[in-house]
Amino acid sequence: MKSLSTIALAALLSTGTIVGAHAMPAMQAPAAATATAADVELVGHHRYSHRILPKHVVQRSLQRRGYRHIRNMRLVRGDYFLTARGHRGEVRLRVDGRTGRILSRQALHHRPHRPGIRLHGGNGNFSYSFGIH
Repeated sequence: MKSLSTIALAALLSTGTIVGAHAMPAMQAPAAATATAADVELVGHHRYSHRILPKHVVQRSLQRRGYRHIRNMRLVRGDYFLTARGHRGEVRLRVDGRTGRILSRQALHHRPHRPGIRLHGGNGNFSYSFGIH
């Protein structure tokens, strides 16, 4: 009798398990559980964010923004330092080597703009200044 009840119990359990598996829809693992090691590394930033742009790409970007005569371009700690001619004259630029964004701009040989004619003169006792703007 003991063996018969054991067999009946085993049959019920195995049948219940098989029926339960067919009755329930298959569960999918959450996306976080199936992530690979490569996916985890890329969370929060772009894979190529640490690459330095080539000089010609940065130079073309600056030319599109109106800078000409770009020279003395050198890479220092991920940033390009260079001199160029902007619409207001010579400038020294610091450009982010990863994004091409201008980080700083310093004017070189700044001359104030003086439109028109200015005349200066005089002798020992008398001086004059005349200007048209």
